[in-house]
Amino acid sequence: MTFSVPSTTFLVNKDYFLIRPLQNIPKVVEFFSFYCPYCYQLEICNKKNNIFNKNSLNNMNIRHYHVIFNNNFDLSITQAWSIAIALNIENKVILPIFSGIQKVHTIYNKKTLKKTFIQYSDISPQMYDTLWDSLLIKKILLKQIQTSQLIQLKEIPTICINGKYVINNNIHLKSILEFIKSYTVVTNYLLNIKELKIVKK
Repeated sequence: MTFSVPSTTFLVNKDYFLIRPLQNIPKVVEFFSFYCPYCYQLEICNKKNNIFNKNSLNNMNIRHYHVIFNNNFDLSITQAWSIAIALNIENKVILPIFSGIQKVHTIYNKKTLKKTFIQYSDISPQMYDTLWDSLLIKKILLKQIQTSQLIQLKEIPTICINGKYVINNNIHLKSILEFIKSYTVVTNYLLNIKELKIVKK
């Protein structure tokens, strides 16, 4: 019987939780909302300190899935975010949308959302409208909704690894910076967990 033990060990039900395995999702998914102040602070802090790059997570293609709550505008925001995913321009629009909703309050309906998206993504209004009604965007939108429902979210942000681990948000609450550092370390650990293998002799 052989197995690999990382130099730093984290504990299930303490540092992370096991969930019912989810199929066909990215290795690292962060569930968030543009209405969540903590999600906004996390994004600002990470951009400022470049933590993902320093902890080798940037190359893991961390995917952000937007969560729909009871606000009807959430569906439009998630649909616009689906366009960002499809074009791989999440980094261009995520902070402007956060700012427009939470800080400067310039985003409050579909029209103002579209204006900000186009301004920072450099795509044309025509392309935006075409993508908005496309089957591709509807598929990405549905994927975010279904995955959010399957994981049975209790809070955001929630980080899911390999479709079967969810990081405990209480791993480090002294500061946002320390929280991000902690969850990147736990994420790296979970990404590198080796399955137990039985060796036949």
